Amino acid sequence: MNQFNIKFRDRINNFFDSATSAGENAGLLTDVLDYANADPHRFKKEINELQFGSALSSPLPVVLEALAIDTANWGEFYVDVLKDIFEKAREVKKPKEVLGYLMEFHYIENDLLPFNQKIVDILMQEVETEIVEIKIAAIDTLANYILNPSVKNKELINTVFISKLNDPNWKVRCFTYELLSQENSLPQGQSLSIKDQLLKLVFGTPSVI
Repeated sequence: MNQFNIKFRDRINNFFDSATSAGENAGLLTDVLDYANADPHRFKKEINELQFGSALSSPLPVVLEALAIDTANWGEFYVDVLKDIFEKAREVKKPKEVLGYLMEFHYIENDLLPFNQKIVDILMQEVETEIVEIKIAAIDTLANYILNPSVKNKELINTVFISKLNDPNWKVRCFTYELLSQENSLPQGQSLSIKDQLLKLVFGTPSVI
């Protein structure tokens, strides 16, 4: 029996309900963190059983927000979850449904502790994958770490981004172009090819989820 699920299921299901007060949600985050710290081994095992349930039932968004309060103890948990997300995305028919959990990493993207460098290193590996959905998600998440002063290899990250403007897949090219355009980081004179402009017009701008 999964005790975390029994204890928190109903409160987590109500977390994103507009009728739930900010105070109630803050209390839930505190309670989840206290539960995790009370027995980390049990907590990790229970979350591993639940983390990739349906989008509406997974506790992962709430868990990742709660643990962000204490990254000194739980930073490595994010590293492990990141690996699990990419592994699961490779197994399922609709990887975007799993990759959507990467949005929750915004809670820790500005953290200065060393675990974030490990996250960046994993993302740098995943931007080279052949699976387009994973590649785009990794590029999108990696971009959020550019301003983190603890990240060491920013020049290499920028070089990788520029290289994706010439990726074999049009979706990667268009997504990277839009991303760098928003950040005012495009190389001087860079523009989308006519072919990519037409593909974007017909199929829409590629997205992470």
